[in-house]
Amino acid sequence: MTALWPTWIEGLFGFDPDGGNGTAEWWIVAVLAVITVAAAALARRDLRVVRRRASVSTP
Repeated sequence: MTALWPTWIEGLFGFDPDGGNGTAEWWIVAVLAVITVAAAALARRDLRVVRRRASVSTP
């Protein structure tokens, strides 16, 4: 959404946190991207642990 409408915060909420240049919106995108990568890494680690435990406990 930010790529198509870089000032969506101003349009939706009526306040201007970044002076209308779209910086606040891109920070939101960056933070959410970091959170997504971290969540994926944690999920992958958990999957490895579960698979390792399953292979050890299988007779």
